[in-house]
Amino acid sequence: MALKKHTVVWTVIICIFTVLLLCGCLEDLDENTKLAIDNEDPAICEQQADVDLRNNCYSKVIKFLDNPGKCKIIKDAGIHDECLLSISTRQNDPIICANIADSNVKFTCITTVAKNVQDPEVCDRLTSDSGLGACYLVMAEGQKNPRLCEKTLDSTMRNECYTRIGAATKNSGLCDYSKDLKLRDECNLAVALEARRPELCSKMTDKSKLDFCQKATGKDEGACNKLDYVEAERCKMYVGINSGNPEICEKLSQNEREKCYEGVAQTRVNELYCSKSKSSDECIKKIAVNTKNPDKCLKIIYTQQKSECVEEIAIAQKDRKICEKLGDEDEREDCMERYARQYPGIIDRARFFAKDKIEATMGRQIEKAIMKSLM
Repeated sequence: MALKKHTVVWTVIICIFTVLLLCGCLEDLDENTKLAIDNEDPAICEQQADVDLRNNCYSKVIKFLDNPGKCKIIKDAGIHDECLLSISTRQNDPIICANIADSNVKFTCITTVAKNVQDPEVCDRLTSDSGLGACYLVMAEGQKNPRLCEKTLDSTMRNECYTRIGAATKNSGLCDYSKDLKLRDECNLAVALEARRPELCSKMTDKSKLDFCQKATGKDEGACNKLDYVEAERCKMYVGINSGNPEICEKLSQNEREKCYEGVAQTRVNELYCSKSKSSDECIKKIAVNTKNPDKCLKIIYTQQKSECVEEIAIAQKDRKICEKLGDEDEREDCMERYARQYPGIIDRARFFAKDKIEATMGRQIEKAIMKSLM
């Protein structure tokens, strides 16, 4: 299935580039630049006497480089760093990032690699406190790991770290770690509304947030009328969700109405209300996953989202037989593979390592071939 997907992807890419070529949308390149690209050698760009043409040649050829040593030839500091960034993030090698001169580009490089390999310790390669803290903030939020917040030495970043994760995980306790009262209030309000926990409203230090929280976590639509129009609409949306009352949703403006119906669908555990939303598939998926019911996934229209729904439940339930719910053979195989990647045996690990290496190499070769053919 994975190979089939890659074939489709590359077919689409080829078609797009062919259209661009036929319509003349791709720029013409001088002979030196073409030669540099064909040989994947930035040294050939040195033959350009004009600085702008030389730098343009560098900018084109770095897309084809896989050896960071070749970046040393490039005299322009910005393009040199861009060259190292391109290679390091593609190969997920933080050691290459160390040779980048610009601190902002180096931060982007280290953070991107850390995210790609899901390893927060990669952030330690950053030397500035602000860069290190920002990198750990990105990783903490991405992995929803509050322990990483302590790695941020800056108190502002640390407060933001705890509140972002607290709101995302609906964990009021994490909100309370923040010493910034405004951030703490916003975090606790988000948790109170999304987790439907009116008791958290008492934690509000801001009176307006306290008032909104108490009204929005209740079931009295009329109480919301005492707020200004924008806040009243938002308040009624939550009241409609809390009470599972679709009639309240119908009175709201388009954006709040759809969110309200999605919430009512979750409250009533009834995917029929999802049809009132443009994100109906995502709405159904949420119900299916929350109830651990793969049969509900089959009501999703979009094939990929349907497969992801079944896969998520199979992995969460540690039951690969759930993959058999998918009607298409390729989709079942793909589901089985994702399950095996999540719970791999010794043979699986070896198989996936070899497979990923081969596919990555083939993908890079195809990518280069397509780009070169169109230049």
